Amino acid sequence: PVARGVGPLLSVVAAIVLLGERPGVVALAGALLVVGGVVVIGLAGARQASRDAGRRARGIRYGTAVGVVIAAYTLWDAAAVTLAGLAPVGYYWASMVVQLLVLGAIALRTPATAVETVRAHPIAAVLVGVLSPLAYIAVLYAYQLAPVAIVAPAREVSVVLIALAGWVLFREPHPVRRILGSIVVLGGVALLALG
Repeated sequence: PVARGVGPLLSVVAAIVLLGERPGVVALAGALLVVGGVVVIGLAGARQASRDAGRRARGIRYGTAVGVVIAAYTLWDAAAVTLAGLAPVGYYWASMVVQLLVLGAIALRTPATAVETVRAHPIAAVLVGVLSPLAYIAVLYAYQLAPVAIVAPAREVSVVLIALAGWVLFREPHPVRRILGSIVVLGGVALLALG
């Protein structure tokens, strides 16, 4: 919940400061609702809180670091397709080449594990391989149509779907908290649409 809340929050702030975006009060309220709802949902899925304060502090630090990285790549990607005018599909595929080189090097260290994973889960591998790029290309196009301060929080609708699927499909606990958080996120997205 820390990473998924900090990422869009920092994206909104950075879009205002660095990209000069000026979302209205309604859009900012929507962004804050989305972030708050994501945190509520995330806490519903969390395991029993650790009694070890050190572990909690490390978790918060790592979650914050991940949120900072999310905000950084969000702004980088938005600037690439708006300020630099790069085509979303071309930009995405160029970034995939870099990912292929990095992840390919890791996979080559244990090729049997990579092959075994794909053989064990071929449908999942194909679905992720197709849907993930399509989703990200859609996000890049969205950056060309709307400010980052609106798109970044709106992307967190996926958290709602994951939270509800976790409850319905996997019988994960705390359905009331998940539903309430989902309502807050959807309310925030509605305000983003109005803003």
